[in-house]
Amino acid sequence: MKTLVPLLGLLIACGPGPEEDPCTLPGNICTFAGVAKTAMFGEDGVQANTSHLYLPQDITFDAEGRSWLPDFNNHRIREIAPDGIVTTVSGTGFLGDGPEGPSSTAAWNHPTSVTLDPNDPCKLHVAAWHNSRIHLVNLCTGETTFECGTGERDFGGDGADALNAVLDLPSSLVFSDDGTMYITDQANQAIRSVSPDGTIGTIAGDPGQPYAALNNSDPANEPIQDATPGYAGDGGPAADALLFAEIGQQADPSSKMTIADNVLYIADSGNNIIRTIDLATMTIDRIAGVQYNRGDDSAPSNLSAGDGGSALDAVFNNPRDVAVGLDGELYIADTDNHCIRVIEPDGTIDTFAGTCGLAPQPGDPFEGEGILALDAQLWSPYGVATDSEGNVYIADTKNHIIRKVAR
Repeated sequence: MKTLVPLLGLLIACGPGPEEDPCTLPGNICTFAGVAKTAMFGEDGVQANTSHLYLPQDITFDAEGRSWLPDFNNHRIREIAPDGIVTTVSGTGFLGDGPEGPSSTAAWNHPTSVTLDPNDPCKLHVAAWHNSRIHLVNLCTGETTFECGTGERDFGGDGADALNAVLDLPSSLVFSDDGTMYITDQANQAIRSVSPDGTIGTIAGDPGQPYAALNNSDPANEPIQDATPGYAGDGGPAADALLFAEIGQQADPSSKMTIADNVLYIADSGNNIIRTIDLATMTIDRIAGVQYNRGDDSAPSNLSAGDGGSALDAVFNNPRDVAVGLDGELYIADTDNHCIRVIEPDGTIDTFAGTCGLAPQPGDPFEGEGILALDAQLWSPYGVATDSEGNVYIADTKNHIIRKVAR
């Protein structure tokens, strides 16, 4: 019950008012899309946090609060309006490859990353992972077309039209201010670039040699040399570096990138480190993590160590994605540690969400609705992103949801 208290001749109502939404409190975590621990084909035209997803990997936002995400194992691209209503903008939901044309008839094979074109709000670019292509979804015309790659899985095409290039499991893409597209060519252990005129090249990693057939000299289409995963190059030219992304038939999407201030930030997943490429100097460096290969003698005893200290001394466990915050923070999806970590502008690292090193167990209850993100439990987060207001979004992949941490 409220009482009226006189104050300077005014009557002020005192007492409990309406409760504040815990999902809006800074540092709290809530489900933004999907239904926790339930993998299904979700319906459209409803609130996103009541519609099912299946292994979501990524999300991206525009300045008005619209967002798009690849519904990975449902083989479609979905849009969430500012009012929270979700719709499908491309894909039938059935696994396939193409065709080009109306987005309603497009067939995808595990899309893993989405990026809105910085120069054209109609264009949504998608890393179609198992299609080994980059697709373009035109949000204004309702058409989906091929943008980069032939759909073959190997390496080739540098110096020519990106449509005729050969990729192998492209897992992410970003744009620099000049309109250049950068692609994580995962199984090729490389970072590729596509210039505004459509020419493709390689800026980092050792993808092996291109198909001799692209030079009309080998009808068997045999690659001359396979890609080389490894660790080398810090402090020198990115072109001389080695990267280590997940490979093989059982591989999952890895080694995703983000970009800020003309710098690429790369989750070098197999090396368990975070690296940068300065696009002005084309120099590569390690900025976080202790390099090791999982399963060998170089692996540290504590795979989630380092909080409170320098990010260069931190230990990650298969980090797969990175995102830059409003104030220069770098968020890291430390996937196999089941947490999100953050590097502050002063170079120190801490856990931002989840409990690092705590793996969920079968039958564990879902934890983390309207509570502090540090008290929540995540399950193999494959992606992390931010919006224009600085809120952080987590692709809590094996919980089958996108979660939001309020700024």
